[in-house]
Amino acid sequence: MRGQKNWSAHAYGLAVDVNPFCNPYTKDDLVVPELASAYVDRANVRPGMVIADGPIVRAFAGVGWQWGGRGSRRSTGCISQPTANDPGTPGGAPG
Repeated sequence: MRGQKNWSAHAYGLAVDVNPFCNPYTKDDLVVPELASAYVDRANVRPGMVIADGPIVRAFAGVGWQWGGRGSRRSTGCISQPTANDPGTPGGAPG
């Protein structure tokens, strides 16, 4: 995200965003990209959307990566390799 002083997991190749328009980042009322608010409703599944039990999440989970589409701060298209600071990793930060 803008304004951070550290490099993101994306910069290190440890995370990818899949079709960010159809899978926006959300936190409270914030939606990025801004015009993707129609895709915030994850119950209305459309082509290009990453969903919890969908093929993209399953494929990446098969190699040990995790989906960022859970929780109050969601990045519905972000798939990342777990690290010691991730809530989904044993011993990781609480979510």
